[in-house]
Amino acid sequence: MKPFPPFVAAFIAALAMLLTACTPATTEKEPAPAPSPADSVTSAAPAPVTLPFRQTVWGWQYTQLSTQLSTQLSTQLSTQLSTQLSTQPSLQQSDAQLAPAAPAHYTLTFQEENRLAIRADCNRGGTVYRIQDDLLTFEPIAMTKVLCPADSLDRNFLDGLRTVERYRIDDKTLTLQLRSGGEMVFAPVQP
Repeated sequence: MKPFPPFVAAFIAALAMLLTACTPATTEKEPAPAPSPADSVTSAAPAPVTLPFRQTVWGWQYTQLSTQLSTQLSTQLSTQLSTQLSTQPSLQQSDAQLAPAAPAHYTLTFQEENRLAIRADCNRGGTVYRIQDDLLTFEPIAMTKVLCPADSLDRNFLDGLRTVERYRIDDKTLTLQLRSGGEMVFAPVQP
């Protein structure tokens, strides 16, 4: 059996390191001492928020585009969308909505220590999130750079996540409100 070419071995090693770095540690920690009233006054860092949707795998159902964003998207992607729509029934675009055919390929998992695991079709990655009341912000998103199929919505999905401002939960739906006025809607999915 022939050994792998050096670039393949280097890619596999880099991917293994990235996946190890993105996986939360499972070591048990000693419980932290209860904060004193003086600590809460002097502490500037926000405490992690306990969220009702943590550890749920949220699959992207659709993005409701604002009128402005819908116009920009159709201008930028008219050729790509018309080609994909004629050859790929997996991409659904209506007047102002963009939806993946497979929501389980576009997921968010809010984890401990304000970490967010992201799947964007054939790519994986993550970021750190902050919540204050209904405001939700993400630090820069780090993702693998695998070339997805031509009909992938990975870039649209990640572009939307980069503009999230607020969130709300209704029944079993997580809605992320975007700066453009649009919304990304998620529902629980099986990983």
